[in-house]
Amino acid sequence: LLSNRPALHFDRLSLNVGAITNRQHFHNAISIKPLESSLTGITQQDQLADNRSVEPFHIVGAGLAGIELAFALRQRWPIRRLILHTKRQSLNSSVMVRLQQAGIAIRDEPAPDTANTLLCTGSRAPTWLEASGLPCDTKGRVQTDANLQVMGHPQIFAAGDCAVIEHDQ
Repeated sequence: LLSNRPALHFDRLSLNVGAITNRQHFHNAISIKPLESSLTGITQQDQLADNRSVEPFHIVGAGLAGIELAFALRQRWPIRRLILHTKRQSLNSSVMVRLQQAGIAIRDEPAPDTANTLLCTGSRAPTWLEASGLPCDTKGRVQTDANLQVMGHPQIFAAGDCAVIEHDQ
C-alpha cells in the first residue's frame, strides 16, 4: 500500500532495495551505505586532503570494509591523517603492520561524531521491510529460500543486501 493511494496489484514482486549502515550512537558521521551519500561525503573531504593540519579523517569498523576503505582512502589522500577505530584484537598482526606502514593509525577509543568520520559498522535492511510483515531476520533482511522466494510468499522475490537466504544465516 502507498500512503493515500490505492493498493498496487501484482503477479510477481522483486525486492532489491539495498541496506543502510548501523549508525549506533552516531548522527553526524558519514554512513558507508547507501553508497551514493557516502561518496558525496567523501568527495566533500577531498578539499582537505592536502592539508596535514586539518582534523584527521576517522574510519569506524572492525570488519574488512573498514580496513579496505582505510587503504582506499590512503590512496586517495596520501598525506591526510587517517585513524581506523577498531578493536585491535580483531586485526591479525600482518594487517596491523600494513596499516601502520600506510600511515593509518589504529585506535580503540570511540570516534568523534563528525563529518570527518566514516561508519563501516555493519548494515541492516531498511526498516520499512520489517514493518511490511514479511519474514525478516534480526537485521531486518527479508528471509528467502534458495530460489530467492520470500518464505511463505512465493510470488515475492528478494535479493541483495536487503535479503538473506534462510539456510545461509
